[in-house]
Amino acid sequence: MVTESFSKNIKQDFFPIISNKNILGILLFGSYAKDQKTNRSDIDICIVAPEEQSADLLSSIFQEINTSMKKYDVRLFQELPL
Repeated sequence: MVTESFSKNIKQDFFPIISNKNILGILLFGSYAKDQKTNRSDIDICIVAPEEQSADLLSSIFQEINTSMKKYDVRLFQELPL
């Protein structure tokens, strides 16, 4: 189960991009979302944005968010195999 504390930490880490008008949503998926995490699990984050914005947006996300400090795996919705 995703705790309120865990959710709050993600919101804090991604706060710099939350106000970006091109971002339609930020979703948690993978082992943390399914409550199947292990010590080796990363935190899978999906960014939902218009496709035409995706390349520039992903670059700016990596500049704004320090993904090296935590085990985030950030993907754009369009890139996910659905």
